[in-house]
Amino acid sequence: MFYVKDINLNYVTANSAFLKNLSLNKNFSVLGKNDTDFFPIKEAAVNENEDREVFISGKSIINSENYIPGSRKKKWGLNSKIPIFDSKG
Repeated sequence: MFYVKDINLNYVTANSAFLKNLSLNKNFSVLGKNDTDFFPIKEAAVNENEDREVFISGKSIINSENYIPGSRKKKWGLNSKIPIFDSKG
């Protein structure tokens, strides 16, 4: 699964595997939505806190074993979160 968020933690894009995990149509637009639009409050808070830390620190999280939020069945996976900066940082 792959997604991109902006500096305000709103989704810019997500791939079909992300949408499928949430049982969403492949044409569903995630643009401008945030984690609370997709996940229960507790799961959304965990994901947003991780994302915020990556943005603030500028440091990646690589291959962290975590629960995959939003899945109907409990799924675990290796998650990586990598900040991407423009030329102005």
